[in-house]
Amino acid sequence: MRTSVVMVAMHRPDLLRSRVSDTVGVFHPDYVWHELARTWQTPGAGEQQLTAFLDGGRADRARRLCDRGMPMPVAERVAARFDPSLAHAVLALYRAAAQPLMARLGEHLEHAAQRPGLAVLATKDHVVGTETQRREAAERAGARVAVLDGLGHQWLSRAPLRAARGRRGGSGTRSDARRGIAAAADIAAGWYFADYGVSTAHTGEIHPAKRRGRRPRGKEIRQPPRRGVPRDRGSLGDCA
Repeated sequence: MRTSVVMVAMHRPDLLRSRVSDTVGVFHPDYVWHELARTWQTPGAGEQQLTAFLDGGRADRARRLCDRGMPMPVAERVAARFDPSLAHAVLALYRAAAQPLMARLGEHLEHAAQRPGLAVLATKDHVVGTETQRREAAERAGARVAVLDGLGHQWLSRAPLRAARGRRGGSGTRSDARRGIAAAADIAAGWYFADYGVSTAHTGEIHPAKRRGRRPRGKEIRQPPRRGVPRDRGSLGDCA
């Protein structure tokens, strides 16, 4: 999903008013997929890795995801719904995107400059390209760079207040933080599933408005359980 918005900006900018992505670096001609992605792209090795992941049980899956940077509340949601269908989607996605495909797609990166863009640069995110690659790709795409110092790939749920400030150009408020923390687990888990082309229908999640028999409004936010969420610290917590 985070990469798809760049694709839309390159090929159908008329569908967008603006865009935000933290993965623009994968379109750099020198980008190299991270180690786990290369495992998934390797026939046999990818199946073996994901089979072992599934066989470990829900608690073990959540711990592994958390060890890779995903906050535990998000990791638990993803682990609960990670099944063979999602594993298949992971393999299909990464094998379809193996190099040199991303480099070829990046040849059109300048077309994305037709719409205002923001490139989120989390300094400890080492899976979407080097800092130099991300800055160069952002410049080609006409995107402003928002630096989130000290954050990794899970920046959205790790520090929602800082993310809000970065996206608003430094004007994030405590109100932004409360809304961000309350929705971060839902959004981050939703991003994970959307990245692999899996809808919320697949995960079994139902919008609260649908439970009440009415259509959800466009601005309605699904609120995850707040218990155990350290709202004052602007984070979803660390691994147990």
